[in-house]
Amino acid sequence: MNENNNPLEYTIAERVNGIIKQGNLNCYQVDCMREASELLTLAII
Repeated sequence: MNENNNPLEYTIAERVNGIIKQGNLNCYQVDCMREASELLTLAII
């Protein structure tokens, strides 16, 4: 998402990624780090 090495673009890209991850992970009950890691991987793909 950040192609021009612009700090503002990087900040916006990080924020958007965080929103996507949080929105996709809030509906799951996570019992261990392995499950959290798997869900996080699915959320960012």
